Amino acid sequence: MRMNRIFVAAAVIAVLAASGAYAGGAGGAGGVTHGFQYLDLDGGWYSVDVRENSVGGFGYGVNRHGERIGGFGLAFFSADPSVAFEGGVGGLINGQQFSIGPLTAAAVAWTGVGCLHTDVPGMAGSWFTLFLEADVEVGWALTPWLQLTGYGGVQMMASLAPDEPFESMLFYTPTIGVRIAWGSF
Repeated sequence: MRMNRIFVAAAVIAVLAASGAYAGGAGGAGGVTHGFQYLDLDGGWYSVDVRENSVGGFGYGVNRHGERIGGFGLAFFSADPSVAFEGGVGGLINGQQFSIGPLTAAAVAWTGVGCLHTDVPGMAGSWFTLFLEADVEVGWALTPWLQLTGYGGVQMMASLAPDEPFESMLFYTPTIGVRIAWGSF
């Protein structure tokens, strides 16, 4: 039931974002995203295994130089029912994209703030967080208005508690996922 509500909320946000990006006529897109914690890397690339999943919506405009500017909303949760790791963030998208025919490649940063509740040892509690996700993505336009994109990057959340910012809670992990966008490609 919880997953259905999250998906419906993400779809509504994506449709609204896509309609705004497409209506501007200057290029851009909006859509839905789903990512998860990728743990097949060794060597300290992640802080803790929480089986994190993220879903959300986004929208952005693209200027004639390929710069993306937009916004997003994400909900995240643990796929492991025995781990409490839930929250949401919202913020800004900024990056650079390059397009050749139906292929688009981009380097983007998603930065924002939100809240996290977790019972994971070492970071248990409820937190006001700073969020950063740096991604490289490659998309293929299936039609002039629909694109399927795969991405990989690093996600980080840190506490913004006034007494101990960035020290009382720090979470980072590699992430991979898929985005579906409607817009102008």
